[in-house]
Parts: sequence; C-alpha cells; structure tokens
Amino acid sequence: MKNILFYIIFLSLAFSGCNSSSEVTNANNPIEKDSLEFVINISQKVKPEYISIYKSAFEKCRTETLKEDGCLVYDLFISDKDSTQSHLYEKWTDKSKQSAHTKTPHFKEFIESTKGVFDGKKSIVESYVIPK
Repeated sequence: MKNILFYIIFLSLAFSGCNSSSEVTNANNPIEKDSLEFVINISQKVKPEYISIYKSAFEKCRTETLKEDGCLVYDLFISDKDSTQSHLYEKWTDKSKQSAHTKTPHFKEFIESTKGVFDGKKSIVESYVIPK
C-alpha cells in the first residue's frame, strides 16, 4: 500500500511539472515563421583559378548587402583545410528581407560575375532562429 501511495504521489508531481505555464503558453501560441530571424548557409567549391575573382565579387556584393534593411550578417568563410571550399553565411531579420535581397542589382551582378567559377554542386541550408 505504501508503494502504491508513493507511486501516485510521484506520478502526480512528475505530471504537474510537465504542465508549467510556459509550456502551455508555447503550445497555445505557436511561433510564426514570418517573425523569426532567417539564416542561410551556402557551401560550395570554387575553381582554384577563380578564387580571387570570387572573393572580390563577394566583397563588392557584401558592401551593398550590409546596407540592406534586415541584413544582420553577410560573411564569407574559406576552409582552413581546402582553400577552394567556401561557406557563405547570411542572417536576416526575416525571410522576406532575404528574398528581397535576391532582387537587388548588386546581388544580380554578383550572380552574373561568378558564373562558371564554381566546381561541383553547392549545399544550401535554410534555417529559422528559434527564440530562447
């Protein structure tokens, strides 16, 4: 009988902890993607003979992109193990701002000026930043 009473009390306490107000609030108020920060990571290899052209084109685009409404981060990283492996990291206040970026003259110029510089497929990962 003591064991049964112990388990009933234990389970009651355990389940009452699962129903905290923040969990219920989160369950009743789902997060809207449109209100979340948006991140894109693009990894791709650059042909060795085009690395300097690619970096120069990126810097030109970056200068204008950082002036855009909603752009938080726009950085290029090169692998320390393979100088032809590039990683572009973009962070925006929301996805609509990033979408607007792809219609800007400087972005279109970047795409045009980097045609043929890449070697192989690129990997694109799009993510939303979940608030704490």
